Amino acid sequence: MERELAQLPAHEAVYDTIDKVELEQCVDRALNELTPREKLVVRLRFGFSDGREWKIYKIARSIRLSSAYTRCILEAALQKLRGRRSVTVHLNDFL
Repeated sequence: MERELAQLPAHEAVYDTIDKVELEQCVDRALNELTPREKLVVRLRFGFSDGREWKIYKIARSIRLSSAYTRCILEAALQKLRGRRSVTVHLNDFL
C-alpha cells in the first residue's frame, strides 16, 4: 500500500488515504451491530484486522470452533449486515 501511494501524485495519495480512513470508519460502525464473536469472524475473514483474508478453517482453529459453526457465525453476521439499511447505505458509497 505504501509503495502504491508513493507512486501517485501527492493530491491523489491524500484522497486515497482519506477514502481508506472513511471506509475503515464505516466498517467499524457497521461491525458494531454484531456480537463480539461475529465481529471477530468478519474482521478475520475479510482482512480488516491484519490486512490478510483468513480461511474459515484457520479462523475456526484460532477460536476453537468447528469450521461449520464458524461458517454459520459468518453467514449470520453477513445476514445482519445486509438487513441493516444504515449499513448498506454507507458502504455503497465505496463500491
